[in-house]
Amino acid sequence: MAQPRKRTDQQRKLSPEDKEDVGARPISEEEQDDVIRKLRTKAAGDKAFARKGLDMVVLVATFMTATKAIQMSELGAPGLLVLVLAVQALLLPLSLSPDWIKYASAREFMEANHLAVTVVQLTLFMVAYLGVGQDHGAGLTDMVRWAIPELVAGAVEWQRRSERDSEASLQRLEGLRYDLKGA
Repeated sequence: MAQPRKRTDQQRKLSPEDKEDVGARPISEEEQDDVIRKLRTKAAGDKAFARKGLDMVVLVATFMTATKAIQMSELGAPGLLVLVLAVQALLLPLSLSPDWIKYASAREFMEANHLAVTVVQLTLFMVAYLGVGQDHGAGLTDMVRWAIPELVAGAVEWQRRSERDSEASLQRLEGLRYDLKGA
């Protein structure tokens, strides 16, 4: 018969977090509100920082894509490729933070439907690669260039989903608040 495994001294020791939890006391409603307020403030700061960074990436990618579309047009590239690049450049500003949009209804619409922009960017990349790239022996640099708008739109979508998940987590945390009675 097998004997139970013996725990080492290191395994028996509690970590500092575990020691806190063992003697943890219930926190008051004010402390709960303070913790939630701090988490909301941190989430808002993180959101603003991420949006500003992604806005800069979107603006640079828009400039690069528009410049490449103009350059390819002047070089006599296939019309489909120039069209794909132009549409990619026109769609990229839709990935900017909703703060850039003046009208509330348009802002809400773009924030709720950004996934459609991402899907269209992916479709345009596939058209550029399959429709033009394979016929003309496009290299790795061309493929990466065509993928930049899709990658940027995907990063923006990922950030927006992260923001929604963070907000949902904060709302769940607020739902877990409890009244401290008898203190």
